[in-house]
Amino acid sequence: MYFKAICALSALLATAGAHSQQADIATCRSPAGKVYRHFSGIVEKADAGWSDEKISEGVLTLVRTPTGTLDMLFIDVRNKPISMTQDGAKLVLLRSSDRSISILAHYPGATTEIYSFFQEKDGRNRYSVLTSRTGPQTAVEKSSVMVGLCDPIRFDLLPR
Repeated sequence: MYFKAICALSALLATAGAHSQQADIATCRSPAGKVYRHFSGIVEKADAGWSDEKISEGVLTLVRTPTGTLDMLFIDVRNKPISMTQDGAKLVLLRSSDRSISILAHYPGATTEIYSFFQEKDGRNRYSVLTSRTGPQTAVEKSSVMVGLCDPIRFDLLPR
């Protein structure tokens, strides 16, 4: 399944990049962490509160588009590749350095996320995502923090 997800994302990248100069900055996977499910909406009291959260086969690729803007591509639960900006997210570069980048992703009426891509002292590349999912368009409201591993991150492709 992991292989199929990476192949699907690669196909999306190849299609998007075939007529352009799209650049892959980082490909990251398998985030895990903690989630707090709010006691609201369809969530029953017994299911609310803190628990572990993991997206075992989750793959996310940060790209610089031909116009110089940033986008993030991911594989959804149906194993379909999705562009965050085409899906309605507004992406804002919060900060960038030679070893880290932080991006705000906001879906109006539903979700706000902060993605941080960074290199640790030992050279490992990781990313974290802080999620706040609330509002009228959200079936399961939650707050979470997860961390995953990345292939080498091309910090040299980032706007400064």
